[in-house]
Amino acid sequence: MQPRRTQWRSGQPYHHELPGSGNHRKECKDRTVKFDQDFCAGWNSEIDSLLTFAGLFSAIVTAFTVESYQWLQPSPQDTTNQILLNISAQL
Repeated sequence: MQPRRTQWRSGQPYHHELPGSGNHRKECKDRTVKFDQDFCAGWNSEIDSLLTFAGLFSAIVTAFTVESYQWLQPSPQDTTNQILLNISAQL
């Protein structure tokens, strides 16, 4: 469990220890690059999962739409449709 982090205020001790020697800019850049790479890797795997789900959902909806489209066509054997067609033709 990670400790709860609060916003740093003037006069408080630092959240992270400063490097004692070496190139401080390089150390900061390395930590930032590692954080960004981990952050992007997490988003990348989540986007992959969402795209897979969206693709499967789209395929299922398309299959149901293609099948249900046939239900929208009137059945030519239906006598009620024939009677209504004859009535409307007489008007």
